[in-house]
Amino acid sequence: MAYITVITFFPEAYAVYISAFNWLFPSPPVYAGLANYVNLLQDQLFYSSLSNTLLWVVVCYLVETSIALVVAISLQRESRLNRFTRTLLIIPMMIPPSIVAELWGYLFNPAYGPINYLLGATGAFQPDWLGTLPWAWYALVIVDAWQWTPFLILIYLAALYSVPVDLAEAAEVDGAKPLAKFRHITLPLMLPIMFVGGLLRVVDLLRSFENVMLLTRGNPGQGTWVYSFYIFYEGLAGSLQIGYGSAASIVLLLISGVIIVTIITLYFRAVRVWST
Repeated sequence: MAYITVITFFPEAYAVYISAFNWLFPSPPVYAGLANYVNLLQDQLFYSSLSNTLLWVVVCYLVETSIALVVAISLQRESRLNRFTRTLLIIPMMIPPSIVAELWGYLFNPAYGPINYLLGATGAFQPDWLGTLPWAWYALVIVDAWQWTPFLILIYLAALYSVPVDLAEAAEVDGAKPLAKFRHITLPLMLPIMFVGGLLRVVDLLRSFENVMLLTRGNPGQGTWVYSFYIFYEGLAGSLQIGYGSAASIVLLLISGVIIVTIITLYFRAVRVWST
């Protein structure tokens, strides 16, 4: 237990400590107090990357949840095809981010990518997926949905299988239509498991970095900067301001905590309202 505590909290405590220093690598650190946090709140790029991240979380979560719920319901019945499909769902999650970026970078290539080739064959507009806005954001959402919607599908399937069969059968005997049965029986019983899966996805989306780094590198301009990429650039890749990057990391931790607590609070309030 002590070992887990040390490896969990020591990096966070050290980041808090470093955030109080003006450390422009490789120069030695100089104590700066709260100056890094003040400068952070005065940086327009901080606000744009944060707003990009929040919008990214909302859009990806809504897209992935909607698709996952529909697919999970369609895969609920037992059949050879459905069992085979459920097995295939694991594959995107197992592929390393670098391979995912290489695959989708080829698919989205404006010159020789299959997606633009098919669009051109139909006479449709052929966008520069990763080089222009808002297409770069559309591409990033597609990639994230392709890789992580299966995670929610599997969780929603587990939630569907947790619904007692006798309740659904009793509702059918009472003449309940499929939509009413889903609304009043299936969905309320699925909500606890759906909530856990959704919370895990929100936490993961808040720290999204790999796809932006490997596919767009924050381009075009700084249009696809998410907050984790902002931390990476300021702390390591571009400015080498380690203290400033640590301060930005602490702010992300605090913002994530506020968002998670808010989601949990709203969930339990909704459960109380639903139960009454």
